[in-house]
Amino acid sequence: MEAGPASKMGTNAKLPVLKDLYMVTDIEQARALLEATLDQEKQIHTDLENILLNAEEVESTLATVEEIPIRIKPVQKETTRLLSTISNTCSLANAVSAKIRDLDSTRERIQLTMNKLHDIIDVKNCVSGVEDAMAKEDYETAASHIGRYLTIGNAVALSSVLEETASNQLKTAENKLKEIVKQKLEQAIRADDQPNIIRFCLLYAPLGLKEEGLTRYSHYLRKLVSTEADYIIKNLLRPKATVAQNIEASGGEQLSYADGLARLYEFIAGIIDEQQSLVEEHFGPGSMVVVIKNLQQQCDVHSTKILSLFSQDTNMLKMIDDIVRSERRERRSDARDAIDPRDLAGLLDTIAILNHRTEVYDRFIRTRARLCLENAGQTPKHPGHPSSMQDGLIHCSELNRSMQEMMGHYIKLEEYYMIQSVKKAVAMDSHSQESITTTMVDYVFFVLQSCTQRALSTHNVNSMCAIVNMINTTLNIDYKEVLQTMLAEYSAGKGPTGDHRTDYMIVLNNIEVSCEYILKLKANLEAEESNIFTDPVEKEKMKSCIHDLLETSRNYKQLLHNNLEQVAQTITPSIRPLIEIFSAVNYQLNEAEYAEYEINDPFVYKITAGLDNLFAPFKMHLTEGNYDGLVHIVIHDIATRLEKALFQKRFNQFDKDLRRLVSYFTSVAHNAAKLTGTTVRGEFARLSQIASLLNLEKVSEVMEYWDENARLQLRLTPGEVRKVLARRVEFRAEDIARLKL
Repeated sequence: MEAGPASKMGTNAKLPVLKDLYMVTDIEQARALLEATLDQEKQIHTDLENILLNAEEVESTLATVEEIPIRIKPVQKETTRLLSTISNTCSLANAVSAKIRDLDSTRERIQLTMNKLHDIIDVKNCVSGVEDAMAKEDYETAASHIGRYLTIGNAVALSSVLEETASNQLKTAENKLKEIVKQKLEQAIRADDQPNIIRFCLLYAPLGLKEEGLTRYSHYLRKLVSTEADYIIKNLLRPKATVAQNIEASGGEQLSYADGLARLYEFIAGIIDEQQSLVEEHFGPGSMVVVIKNLQQQCDVHSTKILSLFSQDTNMLKMIDDIVRSERRERRSDARDAIDPRDLAGLLDTIAILNHRTEVYDRFIRTRARLCLENAGQTPKHPGHPSSMQDGLIHCSELNRSMQEMMGHYIKLEEYYMIQSVKKAVAMDSHSQESITTTMVDYVFFVLQSCTQRALSTHNVNSMCAIVNMINTTLNIDYKEVLQTMLAEYSAGKGPTGDHRTDYMIVLNNIEVSCEYILKLKANLEAEESNIFTDPVEKEKMKSCIHDLLETSRNYKQLLHNNLEQVAQTITPSIRPLIEIFSAVNYQLNEAEYAEYEINDPFVYKITAGLDNLFAPFKMHLTEGNYDGLVHIVIHDIATRLEKALFQKRFNQFDKDLRRLVSYFTSVAHNAAKLTGTTVRGEFARLSQIASLLNLEKVSEVMEYWDENARLQLRLTPGEVRKVLARRVEFRAEDIARLKL
């Protein structure tokens, strides 16, 4: 039925108008309109009741609203009065502030006047004080008076008469005092009178000659360094016999080059420590950097001379030339040792000490200069210039360049020492009956350890990285080739014992011990370099170089594993008969046969006894790691063969034999996982899962192994699972086929 006007209005609509009534044409529309009208009436009645219930609250609210204007009138009066008070206070504050500003201005003018009066009095005192001090030759007091006058500047310009008179007198005294100080300083320098040299150098600052005074004082300190260096160099130049006689006669000392250079560095460091407070007190904060820079330049002169003398005295350059010629002859296959490497050890040790002490000295003066600038709030004049760093010193001094050149020679000599020492260790290789390795392994790694320790003692990251790279090259090429050649020769019966198998195992032991030594060398380097190199960039360099040793160790392990596999192949023919025992054993047992097998095992006892005899000579001649590695390879081969044989047999029991076999191999190769990364149980994992399947009571129980979690760990495919279950005599083929795997 179509909705009429009443239904369109809804229950909340207002009452219909007359024209809507005329539109009603049937009884249903009239009823709907009536119902809407009644609902509207009920709603209006309810609203009226609610309004009547809230009448008291509305009346109370209206009464409160009517009281508000009465209450606001007193507040309005108080607000007006407060506004008047605030206006008056503001006017009074402005008047007081104006008077205070006037007072401040007056006080400032009074203070300026007082200061000028004090300056005038100071000038008078300076004039009279200078005259008295000059008469008494008290130059320090006279200089302080002149310094005070110079700091006053134009403060006494208001008194032209006083200014002209005082200025003339003080300028005359200033010029006279400057002349006296310069003359006295020259006399002190000629007489080598150190107390007066210091005294008159320090008088330059109050006379307004700070930079000149600092330069003269720096030259004085440079002379002290030069005197000490001359003594050191003279001591180094004396013939050894003369030195020994002089020492015995005078109780003096004989200096080595390392001690002489260290003494020079310590002398300069002592000057810096002693003079810093004095210099900064008289010449100002940051002035010590000028002194350090001068000392650095003076040190360059003498330290480079000491290094040059050391190079000449040790014939270092001639050694380098001999080594280069020797390398050329070696390429022509007519090589002979240019220098006995044992003769280089002392020279290399000394170079390492020289570089270490130079590194410490250089770090000390740069740190001290940088701290001086930071404390003074200064920065270098040319911080971005390549010859200047944030310490204000020369970035690469003559000493730095000389030491870098010497370290280049050191690396060349160390390389020769390393290579020739390794060759001698190989040439002198021998084997004793009590040992399962040859002597060269210990000798070679003793040489490499000596080289790393010496390189660490230089405290030079570039040299250290170069030596570590050389060690890696030696291990990966020279030494590895020696081991591979020995493997080839010893397998042909050319080893020390004459037994090719025993000699071959000795080389394998050499490789295994070499792996351990490489890792130990790496661990020692990591432990010691962290205490020496603290700069992040240097640490990253070292980390990269040391990591290469780990890769070298992995290469040796791979070489070892490949050759152990070759050894295992030689004993494979002896393993085949043992597996044939398993193929011949019947595993479809009744109760009587099962009881008999429990007493007299026909398989496990025979195979373990056979393997014991097979492994005996290897256990005697191999290291523990190599023996475990070989056994592990054999285990893998046996597990693979047993699995193939297993699929050719029928079973109603097998798991006990497998557990006994796994237990045996675990006891034989308890450290195999360290070499191969896989345990004995891991190698027998597939067989163990096969045994578990063969041990099931019903075919349906296999689904307990085949849930989502177990499927991830099961090493058998669905086809292999069905194939294994088919080996059980009791399991029907149709039950196996119905499995949903």
